[in-house]
Amino acid sequence: MDTKVNLWVVPDNIASQAGTDNPATIHYPHFSTTEVHTDFIDRVEWYNDLILSHAAREDHILLWRIDRFSSDRLNTPPAPITTSMAVSSTTPVTVPADSTSNTRSAWGGHFQRLLKFDLPHCNMFYLRFSLFHEMGRHPVLVAGNERSKAFFWDLQRLEQMHVEEDQVQYDNAHTLHVGLPHHVRESSASTASSGSGMIPKTNRKKPTKSARYGCLGDPFQPIKAHKTIEVSKYQAFPFHKFAWSRDGQWCVGVGHSGLISLFHRWKEGAPPDDENFCVLEREKGPRIS
Repeated sequence: MDTKVNLWVVPDNIASQAGTDNPATIHYPHFSTTEVHTDFIDRVEWYNDLILSHAAREDHILLWRIDRFSSDRLNTPPAPITTSMAVSSTTPVTVPADSTSNTRSAWGGHFQRLLKFDLPHCNMFYLRFSLFHEMGRHPVLVAGNERSKAFFWDLQRLEQMHVEEDQVQYDNAHTLHVGLPHHVRESSASTASSGSGMIPKTNRKKPTKSARYGCLGDPFQPIKAHKTIEVSKYQAFPFHKFAWSRDGQWCVGVGHSGLISLFHRWKEGAPPDDENFCVLEREKGPRIS
């Protein structure tokens, strides 16, 4: 509720405390920021080493990453603490709210905004998205709003479209290359500037086909969903949560009025691998009283 996102690293030396009444205590997060969102945060999810998150009254989902963070690193730097007094003090330390940075990271950097997914009419708290992410299959992001609509994005389709258009190149010497997860497309790479992701307009190339969904090189330009489905019988039905089956064939959305909507990806079975992946057909779901 304070708009903060925290990342804690689980220590390696906790085996001796397993099964006991003496749990390990982690005092400080390795990463903490209040600069990603401006309202109550209702969903944070990993996408490999990238992060997807959403907050109330923000009509979008953000894809972002922590500068220089990698889960493959063998050594983790110590967590940043609010004040050096906390190391040796035997009394509680009070730190004024305005005396610390809005972002603290053990990796010595900030964060990067990568993509912004357009999610209109989401003023309510607790509208949670879901990510289908299984090895060898296209990752698909789904979210709903408070007006009976479900939105689907095929993340690999976005990545492939970006690569096919010769990418978006920038002249900024400090630009870091960041791609979507390497197991999805080994040769792929997209770019975003360090910090909050601001990219000078003078260094952008005009997008072509990607303009239909939004500029993939601009983390402040919303990307439209590949597929939008409306539950037409309910004009003000908010989706609150989604879940996928393991094979990605079925998606379940739950919301107000005791309504469960069941979505089936393909109307007549799975198409061949070379056909359009993101084709979703809605099936009538049961109403739970």
